[in-house]
Amino acid sequence: MEQEKNEKKKQIKIDGELTIDSALQLIRYDIPCLILGKSSIGKSYTLIKITERWHIPNQLLYIGSEKAENIEGIPKLTDRGRAKDGKDKEIMEYLQPFWFPNALTITASVKNGRAVYERFVKSAWDVESLKAYSPNYMNLHSLLNGLENLEFTVDDLNSQSKMYELEATLIDINWIQMGSDGSATKARVLNPKKLFSLKKDATAVDANDDSYYKDDLADFCAYVRTALGYGNYWLLLDEIDKVLEHDKDKFAPLLHIVRERTLKNFTMIDINEGKGLGIPLGKSFQEGGYSSIIVDINRLLDAGESVLDTRVIAIANKTENIEEALFRRFCQLIANDILIWRKQDQTTDETRISKCLSDIKKAMVVAGEDGGSLTVGEDLIQYIDEVNLQWEYNFLPKMLNKYDAQGNYFTANSQDEYSKGKSFSYNWNDYRAQTAFYNLLENNFQADKYDIAENLYDCLQTDILGLADESSVGRTSQEEAVKGIAGIFAQKEAEMGLKFAAIDIAANLPKYPIETTQQTDKLNLLVLWTEKVLEYLDACIFSNPTTVRPLSIAEFLVPELTRVFFVSIGSDKSILSDNAATCISMWQDFWQNVLDTDSAFSLDCDKELTVEAMYGGTEQDLDSLSDSALNDIQKDTILGSSSELWSKSASGILTNNQMEDSLQSALPELALTLGLDASRQLFADFSGTVEYINDNVQKELKEMLILFKAKAESFRGDPQKSAARRKYSLAAELTKSLLE
Repeated sequence: MEQEKNEKKKQIKIDGELTIDSALQLIRYDIPCLILGKSSIGKSYTLIKITERWHIPNQLLYIGSEKAENIEGIPKLTDRGRAKDGKDKEIMEYLQPFWFPNALTITASVKNGRAVYERFVKSAWDVESLKAYSPNYMNLHSLLNGLENLEFTVDDLNSQSKMYELEATLIDINWIQMGSDGSATKARVLNPKKLFSLKKDATAVDANDDSYYKDDLADFCAYVRTALGYGNYWLLLDEIDKVLEHDKDKFAPLLHIVRERTLKNFTMIDINEGKGLGIPLGKSFQEGGYSSIIVDINRLLDAGESVLDTRVIAIANKTENIEEALFRRFCQLIANDILIWRKQDQTTDETRISKCLSDIKKAMVVAGEDGGSLTVGEDLIQYIDEVNLQWEYNFLPKMLNKYDAQGNYFTANSQDEYSKGKSFSYNWNDYRAQTAFYNLLENNFQADKYDIAENLYDCLQTDILGLADESSVGRTSQEEAVKGIAGIFAQKEAEMGLKFAAIDIAANLPKYPIETTQQTDKLNLLVLWTEKVLEYLDACIFSNPTTVRPLSIAEFLVPELTRVFFVSIGSDKSILSDNAATCISMWQDFWQNVLDTDSAFSLDCDKELTVEAMYGGTEQDLDSLSDSALNDIQKDTILGSSSELWSKSASGILTNNQMEDSLQSALPELALTLGLDASRQLFADFSGTVEYINDNVQKELKEMLILFKAKAESFRGDPQKSAARRKYSLAAELTKSLLE
């Protein structure tokens, strides 16, 4: 049972956008995060992209290859003399490393950013459409989103003043949301009636020049970022897992950097006397939210205090060898999908390429190729085996806070998914696994004999869902769920009678997940839907987990549920055959369990509903229909009304999909093993098979031909890939023969 549970967990694939959103939330709450994922999944690229768009001063340190002295600074002799005992005395200090943030420059940037911010709010903010400006989360983030798409160009340079001058409209493109009817709301335009002036000093800056030069765009961002909690300097620790055994002394200074944000005598957080702004748990924020944060920043700037506020983000391909004391200071995020920030910003070509690569990855999974998986091996991941004090008193209170109502991504995401799950009638205990917060717990906690993540979520879910008590979550056992469904059956039966009750129940099953959002995994939704259908079957077949005693409605409901199950899967053109096979296997396992429980089980089903489900109607009904009408009903049948129309039925579609995937895997192996001539002869001996293939999967076969040719060509010139090139060359020739 425990093994099955673990296998189910592995099926959950978290969308890359959700991972990035989770990382940004951790950064905002000043929780050091470690992003773990395979090489080239987009970890460093995405973070650097964010720093560029939000104009964040940053430093990327490749820890694995960086010299230890470049991390902690070079020692310097500062004093030499004689102690009272007459002995020579020498005092060593450390020079500040090259990457350390310049507090004076950053403070000057934030100070000018305040002036630009106040000027925009006073003179440009759209009071008519957006109402009077208030420094809440939504408005501050709209400003940041509007600024991220602006940039100074050569055309903006005023040669006389030696300043770049830009007249801009701030548009929050990320405000666009899709309505239930598929229409999109308009982007949020922050200053539609008046262009806003931004300037930048065009002075050429030397590489090591730490002087401040005015940049209204970057400074405006700096002020807003600081107020939101994103900080004003990012230290990116890349390749943290590539520290060699003899270099493990690097972990000691890194521990101080992550834990105290200090290095020797240098501090990386000056703001509010090194305490930070306290988003979301500080007294100031709790009493006044972002308005109070703005007041605090302004007070510090007016007093001439430093407002340096550093965030630390680590990146790794594995965590197994990271020193435990250091590892436990991070909140780990495991990425098993390509990380893309701002998907809506992709060009048409980029979107097309992304879709192409996604399809290839899926196809590689089907073909059994390792390259189709982006998941880090379980043996390379380190976990925490208890809820330590840092999580208890720091991480979890920040994540579950109720003070940042608009800005708390973890609670908003959980509540959205909870509402969505209720609308689909999904079991929340399964569906919740794809939420950001549950994923975070799964990424960090694991013990041999106790599921920390699941039980921790159980304990905290009323908080994160904003519900009054545990009963609001609807946590029910399987047996209770079955009894509840049986009650629905009884009510419908009393209202409509057995036959029409069965038809109505099947028609009102939870929606089949044809379309999924960016933050859901297709297979997971399919499994949840299948489980729901099986719950209905369970309720009408079992009186309790050990007793098979079908209800009266079973003779009508079983054929109806069978039809809905197979027709739904068969009509889904986007489903992978492996996913379909998983669901069908669950269906078969259910009936095997029925027989294992009662080997003498048999059920006489209503003949009329059964033949309608299988063929589309009785023989008499079918005889009375025209050819076009017969053709139309196939999609709602399991076997089809005739052998000629079988391929358009659920069973025919599923068979053809399976055949397509099998051919894609089998043709290269067959051609290589038997040789081209023998393979051709094998198909020639079974001409009916070739005829069937051409009748049903010809289009797919042509696509395979292109794929095999491309693969063969990609291996050209690589001596180590000569066998693979030959395999796919032969496969292309064999495929071509089948099409002739």
